[in-house]
Amino acid sequence: TDHELSQITIQLSQRPKGLGFEERPDKIDVAVNIRGNVHSLGEVVPRGMPRVGGSAGNFVVTDNESGRKQLALWLTDQENTLTARVMTNRIWCWIMGEGLVRSPDNLGTTGQLPTNQLLLDHLAREFREQGWSVKAMVKTILMSQAYRQSSDLTEHQLDRDPENLLWGRSLKKRLTAEALRDTLLAVSGHLDRQSRPQTPSIKSDYGYRYQGNCKSLYVPVFRNSLPDLYEVFDFPETSMPTSQRTVSTIPSQGLYLLNSEFVSDQARGLAGGVIELEHETFEQRLQWAFQVLYSRSPRQNETELARDFFNSEGHDHGQPDELKRWELYVHALMAAPEFRYYD
Repeated sequence: TDHELSQITIQLSQRPKGLGFEERPDKIDVAVNIRGNVHSLGEVVPRGMPRVGGSAGNFVVTDNESGRKQLALWLTDQENTLTARVMTNRIWCWIMGEGLVRSPDNLGTTGQLPTNQLLLDHLAREFREQGWSVKAMVKTILMSQAYRQSSDLTEHQLDRDPENLLWGRSLKKRLTAEALRDTLLAVSGHLDRQSRPQTPSIKSDYGYRYQGNCKSLYVPVFRNSLPDLYEVFDFPETSMPTSQRTVSTIPSQGLYLLNSEFVSDQARGLAGGVIELEHETFEQRLQWAFQVLYSRSPRQNETELARDFFNSEGHDHGQPDELKRWELYVHALMAAPEFRYYD
């Protein structure tokens, strides 16, 4: 009926949409912009595929085609080993902290040489044979012995491979800004795993502040209004692609974790969880807090320091300030390097 048809039309109009490309009716060749200047044009370059990395001659662009389809086919052609090497190197870099080629944006003659050419070729070949599956390549790397190495540095490793080019040990890695935010929300019990905020107007570019607790994946990001945590913890430049993030260690990071109202709210939430363990002993509460934050039990000296802190100034666990004491204590644990770094 017309009513049913109108209801289906309404439902279809509410489906999420994404940006896509549409071919222009006029297909043109573009001139070289000399030194990147659009007003200084050089020779017109006909549409075609780069001659490096694959059989460019197999993908000819006709006059009535833009060349976009041919470019996609050339990039994923079995004879084009460059694409697989670049992608495999980036996956390795994202997981391990550094790439097999430590200039992931430049695998050419002006970039750095692979630290292990045979390994890079092996992974690139396996990547193609697995159907260009990123998930399968991630699994391959995570199950490797190289990934499971300890980050402890021995004198033997320092003498033979000080820069860890052969991956005799793992690198200590810091949580990204988004992962750190999600982790803070998760341990406090405040993480909203369901809602997704609506994208605000582009007019919000200046002064926008998101106040919710959804996953960072859905937090709107404006290049002129980054969340404070993102700015402090090396969130990448939003106006350009970034293959490898900068990882800095600066005083403002520790100061942010100690003084941020956002972090204080998460510490208060975790402290509330500790207080709810009302029938547990102090040691059991401390054990629970360490397991939540560090995934380990407290060491003996850490237990003694915590007991001294809670017993200072004649503190009694039954006093009303018990929640505040736990809030201060777990806040200090959140600000410690162990919380934001992992092996």
